[in-house]
Amino acid sequence: MTPSSGYQQANSGPFSACALESRYLSMSEPHMKMVLVTPEIPFNTGAIGRTCVALDLELILIKPLGFSLDEKSVRRAGTDYWKHVHLTQYDDWQSFLEARQPPRDAMYFFEEHGAQSVFDPVYQPDAYLVFGC
Repeated sequence: MTPSSGYQQANSGPFSACALESRYLSMSEPHMKMVLVTPEIPFNTGAIGRTCVALDLELILIKPLGFSLDEKSVRRAGTDYWKHVHLTQYDDWQSFLEARQPPRDAMYFFEEHGAQSVFDPVYQPDAYLVFGC
């Protein structure tokens, strides 16, 4: 294999200039957001944060939190990826609604025994996935 053919292979995969440019351009497109209302379990919140990093989603936390997000607590929990979470916090539900003004049809509320399956809706690209409300 010559260096030029290796370069051509690298330019044809997921890290090609076209793929990276496409990824960069998609950053300005609307993204889903995960909203946790008064989360109590730090490990669940950490797992959701990790998912948000992997899927490039914003994580919105509505206080009060049942745990601390100070640097020491985050480090102790082994969440070294936490600095990569696109995190926003609000003091309460009303503050969130006033600041974001999410359209009602873009909000999807999840509960353990909901009347509808999570597979039923067609989710909007800018949806707010709300847990714990």
